[in-house]
Amino acid sequence: MIKYVFKVDGMMCGNCEKHAVEAVKKAVSVKTAVASHIDKTVEITAKKPVDENAVKLAIEDRGYAVLGVEKFDI
Repeated sequence: MIKYVFKVDGMMCGNCEKHAVEAVKKAVSVKTAVASHIDKTVEITAKKPVDENAVKLAIEDRGYAVLGVEKFDI
């Protein structure tokens, strides 16, 4: 399993979190996707590597800024 943590600026509420997660799920195949406007993150777990750029573009298309990404093997 692989975990990605995208640092995202611009999410202000639960609806923003929902929009970011929907965008990610449409862009790439993931096991889970969870967004937090408080932590300013979108966390993704996947069975195999995902296209980080596709995730970034999907989130940014919703009006949020992706500031960076960290990747962890879990």
